Amino acid sequence: TLSAPTSCGKSALALYIAIKAMIEDSVPTLIFSLEMPRKQILKRMVQIVSGANLRQIQEGVISDANMKKVNEATDEVAELPFYTVHTARNPQDIISQARNYVRKHGVKLVVIDYLQLIPWSSKANSKAEGIADISHKVKQLALELNVSVILLSQVNREGAKRETGLSLYDLKDSGDIENDADIVLLLWPKNGDIEGAKSSDAKGPFTDLQYSIAKNREGERGVGGYLKFYHCLGRFK
Repeated sequence: TLSAPTSCGKSALALYIAIKAMIEDSVPTLIFSLEMPRKQILKRMVQIVSGANLRQIQEGVISDANMKKVNEATDEVAELPFYTVHTARNPQDIISQARNYVRKHGVKLVVIDYLQLIPWSSKANSKAEGIADISHKVKQLALELNVSVILLSQVNREGAKRETGLSLYDLKDSGDIENDADIVLLLWPKNGDIEGAKSSDAKGPFTDLQYSIAKNREGERGVGGYLKFYHCLGRFK
């Protein structure tokens, strides 16, 4: 589970991880993107692979060298083994679609962006119960299909504003998210201030982020550090 406040790049980081898996290990990947259309995902992928600011194309200021990188990245992305889904009626629909892609295309990595956008069952007595049910079903999906799942999740308002950073208690809507996850990676702006964390260098504007591995079922937990998120490149350093 990857969790962060709004505008901290959790979708970009999940996509960055997925691209690395596809390029370096040829891992067939399924992306459930309930916010972005496929066209936008492709644009982000080309941006990440090329390391070029695609906005410069629209502005007519991109260099020949960077345009070459974009063209090469476009060809490379077209060959990557990934599939996208942009609708989900309920948690069972996600499991059904994932099962189909695993059977037909050998998918090994599933990215779900994001938990709180999945419609929860009308049988649930509360949103917390509905979110818990979705979390359980995503866990079952991973176990049944023997795939890795990156589940994105929101954090609550209190955690998003806290200067000292996030904790597992800040996962939004249900404590079951923590219980079901093997690993929980938390990401937040430095000092809890998204505007104050913004800066720029020779590569362009970035946001200073802090991260923490708050849970790790089979490894070290409490490991943390800093990342620079370059919005215009979709890359982290």
